[in-house]
Amino acid sequence: MMLLSHSNMIIQWLLILIFRFITETYCSGLVYSMYQLQQLSANKYNNIGDSDSISNSDSGQNQQLPINNSPSKDMICQTFSRHQRKLCNQHFRLMESVVNGFLLGLNECQFQFADQIWNCKGHNMTIGGNRSKSKPRKKGKTYLDKLVSKGTPEAAYVLSVISAGVAHQVTKACSKGVHDSCGCDRTIYDIPETATFKWSGCSHNIHFGAAFTRQFLDITEKTRVNKRPEKALTKLHNNHVGRQAVILKMGKKCKCHGVSGSCEMKTCIRALPDFRVVGDLLKSRFHKAMQVHFVDSRLIPRYSPNRMFTDNDLIYLLKSPNYCVHNPHIGSLGTQGRKCAESALLEKKPGETNGTCEELCCGRGHKKRTFSRMEQCRCKFQWCCDVKCDLCKKDVIESVCD
Repeated sequence: MMLLSHSNMIIQWLLILIFRFITETYCSGLVYSMYQLQQLSANKYNNIGDSDSISNSDSGQNQQLPINNSPSKDMICQTFSRHQRKLCNQHFRLMESVVNGFLLGLNECQFQFADQIWNCKGHNMTIGGNRSKSKPRKKGKTYLDKLVSKGTPEAAYVLSVISAGVAHQVTKACSKGVHDSCGCDRTIYDIPETATFKWSGCSHNIHFGAAFTRQFLDITEKTRVNKRPEKALTKLHNNHVGRQAVILKMGKKCKCHGVSGSCEMKTCIRALPDFRVVGDLLKSRFHKAMQVHFVDSRLIPRYSPNRMFTDNDLIYLLKSPNYCVHNPHIGSLGTQGRKCAESALLEKKPGETNGTCEELCCGRGHKKRTFSRMEQCRCKFQWCCDVKCDLCKKDVIESVCD
């Protein structure tokens, strides 16, 4: 029994060392760290208490290390940067919302750019370094991390949509009573109550959600302002734009009260918007993003000195590079092997591609591949209440970029 306990202790320390190994790369690998944390935890945060104690079973035979069921609080907080660990410990129950918000933002980014040459992919693909005897291989940086570090318009969108996603999910968690530090918003005052309209119920506390997101995501960049002010200030601004997008799209959600649905009285809460609305708003701002540079200790527009950017404008330092070819240095996966359409099925938006092979393949050409798959067909409704389908073989032709 003593030997087994000693072995378990060694395994625990090895796991903690591995997590600290990951943490060392956080400053250059935000996307990598968040994705690794999500993979590790598998959304099991709610099984962990605010203390790290492990309950003992009566028999003692079913005891397992925390990593087998849920990672410990210490392990999770160690994956964040040194400056974020205090917030992680103080608001541990919100960490699931932080990770889910990060993934919500990434999913929205991939939706918005699905038919573009750059399609927001690469958050789970690590860039390998050259390994030699004198220099170990670099660790913990994904293609998306590299892209975000370049200060391009695409980086501006990624930062803003992740910030928006975290604010959205933290706010949602607060309204569900996940953490003692936050709850419903009881300060609604923008629309006065009337005889037929009342604020009632649990309004979503976007004020806390935005403030917490600012603290958590901005703290790392604030420590870099003195060393690399142009990059740090640009990232801080784009983080702010994302949070503001959620705030601006907050709306009312009402219930009607009265005889036969007459709606003589409405009771309403202030509610979060559907995140697709936020993604669309940020996409429109992506197309109007302003290039800036650092002059006299502040950021100013590079080509429009007479028009200053606002709190709602996305900004960037460098123009978009060529994303047609694979280039790890700029975080580009290229378009080789991408599926494409030989004819446009959707109306083309200004400044965007529409997924055609001619555009996505960047003039390199494409090839067709044919394969078969089984799909449901000839579905019929049967009373009551079921749907019966046959399985049919379908020949599929796909076009893929060279």
